[in-house]
Amino acid sequence: MVIANYTPAAAADDCSASKDSWFNTTAGNMKFGYPIWTSNGEMIGMRFMTCTIPVGAVIVYAHITLRVADPFTATFPLYVEAKTEGPTNNNPATYTTSYNEFIARSLNGSGISYVIDSPLAIGNDHVTPDIGAMIQEVIDNPNWASGQAIAFRMYAYLEDEIGMTPTSVIFTGYAGGATDPKLTVCYYVPTVYYAMGRSKTCLDECYVVNKHNQAQPYYISVWNDGAASHQDFLPGGQATIHLLPTIPFLPSVGDCLYIGILETVLTCGPFTNVVFNITTAQVGITGAWQYWNGAWTTIPDLKDDTNQFLATGVHSICFAAPMDWVVNDWHVGSGYWIRYIVTAIAGGGGTGAIQTGDIYSVLWPYVEIAADQVTGDIPAIAKITLRNRGTLMSGMYATYTNRIIAGLRSVDRGADFSAYLNFSDEQNPVGITAVTNSDDGTMVNNMRAPTGRCIRLRPDATAEDTAGKITISKTVAKQYCGTYRVFLRAYVVTTKTPFQYFWLEVSEGGSIIASTPHVFLPYLPITVPLQLDLGQLSLYPRFGGSEWAGIDIRLKTISDTFAAHGVGDPDTYIIDLILMPTDEWCGDFNDASEYKINILLNSSVNDPGYYLDMDSITNPKAGIIVPVRRVSDDTRTGAWQYISNSNNILLQANKQQRLWFLGARTNPIETSVYCMPDMLHSVQIYKNQRYFSARGSR
Repeated sequence: MVIANYTPAAAADDCSASKDSWFNTTAGNMKFGYPIWTSNGEMIGMRFMTCTIPVGAVIVYAHITLRVADPFTATFPLYVEAKTEGPTNNNPATYTTSYNEFIARSLNGSGISYVIDSPLAIGNDHVTPDIGAMIQEVIDNPNWASGQAIAFRMYAYLEDEIGMTPTSVIFTGYAGGATDPKLTVCYYVPTVYYAMGRSKTCLDECYVVNKHNQAQPYYISVWNDGAASHQDFLPGGQATIHLLPTIPFLPSVGDCLYIGILETVLTCGPFTNVVFNITTAQVGITGAWQYWNGAWTTIPDLKDDTNQFLATGVHSICFAAPMDWVVNDWHVGSGYWIRYIVTAIAGGGGTGAIQTGDIYSVLWPYVEIAADQVTGDIPAIAKITLRNRGTLMSGMYATYTNRIIAGLRSVDRGADFSAYLNFSDEQNPVGITAVTNSDDGTMVNNMRAPTGRCIRLRPDATAEDTAGKITISKTVAKQYCGTYRVFLRAYVVTTKTPFQYFWLEVSEGGSIIASTPHVFLPYLPITVPLQLDLGQLSLYPRFGGSEWAGIDIRLKTISDTFAAHGVGDPDTYIIDLILMPTDEWCGDFNDASEYKINILLNSSVNDPGYYLDMDSITNPKAGIIVPVRRVSDDTRTGAWQYISNSNNILLQANKQQRLWFLGARTNPIETSVYCMPDMLHSVQIYKNQRYFSARGSR
């Protein structure tokens, strides 16, 4: 893993410009935004020199650091967009004195959109969100060569340009010192690249999880306790990995396999599963999985499908992120770490397992299907098999699955679309920002949230209030056009019995265009997110147009229980918003007959368990059937019910598409729906392609 910093090399490597054709490369500072003296937005250009990123590198993360030269008061928010120059000018030239030349430079397709809404003092640094995808696009250009320049254009826009509200900030430009703009890039060069997940869904299972975040644990470190040394592995860096030491000593008690993500990575946060591909099994070794809470502690309720690395093939471990999990400083850096520690060795000695390819964590709730995987003239019908790989938390709150909601969406409607939007100040999709109510809400650390961050709401009155807001920038808003089944994940901690209701108000350009019904959040004495069904929501531009002004989704709330401002009880935690697509195909499958034991006893090595068979192929005229089957012999042992907008499960023909999943567990005693983000499933998809005719070359 390489972390490199790049800066401009001369005054002509950065510039300021405005819509009224003002342009400057020699001012020393870069003016940005909508200052009070002009109604024309000011933009900046930055050219980072000698970027020695090798061809074929994989970008882990990247960001730009800008030093504040004139304060930003945040009286009004500043909406920011940024893109890299390209693809025709892959090694951009210095900036001239011409506004027309600057504005005519071509830009790459990927970019970021975000909001600066907190004050910036003189001398402070402003760090952009992760721009790794933008850098990856630049170096993936066939004309890229290590040592070329990478240039950015960053510009501002107002949420409502009618009033032209002044809001701006000035950053320092090139001066040849510590205050210069800085591009930081973390990358690695794979010698053998192994993609995460599986590409052939009809031949192999692939994984989905009940969340969408970006905290991929990149560091793998093997600790040799006898030699007091460690060997580190990076993604794609090795064809095989010995998971325990081999030299100078064979494995011994105290040796460890460490897996973690560093705090220096902007997407740092908790992870709740790890997938292995074991080609040589472990022999004669017993160990334990641990996390750090100030001391190394056994991970509770961990589900180990590797059976302590005795099972060869693709298997996973899964766990709910412990609430007291904190970062600690392992040899390669501070971050969220787990470890497998050897606790006993057989009398004749033992050998560790061998892993082939990358070790990774599942962070995505969808299966992506390539355009050439489903052909035909009309949508194909499909069969989906699903197995629970998740943790088996003890007691009545065990997080097995007895409800699956699935929705299909074509990628050409929006490659940046995500059905899962985090109420978090980090790890959201491109163009998505989430903020909280400044009076009653705060962004806090919470291990139940996919990103490790969420909104904590402490109502101080019974009046209607806004708990949080998700903004979809105008650059990506079109990608969210569609109809959805909407779910909110949240839970409340209190000694009282509150009546708290939530609903959504969706606005475009300040005008409400949609809303959902009020839904009650029940109080339960546990820290398990609940699924609130907010009903159907349609998102389309006002007046039937094709363009958006940007979308604000406000989560509204009202409660009959409150405390003094800033005092807990109740504490309500707002986790995320889930927009399950319904306008291409969707299905809601549930275990109404209480066959949950068949999914609970899932896929351990000694008990191969059961799987859910959502089937439109076996008898297409009969429509969907949903039996529960035993893995060992496919014997039917029960059945689920379903609701679908089609008589068959459908896949689009000749289209890249994503099949989104959401798992839940209903509790018939409390009539609540638990919806843990760590619920992990393996999915296999089968297709039956359909044609208008079988004549000719077919």
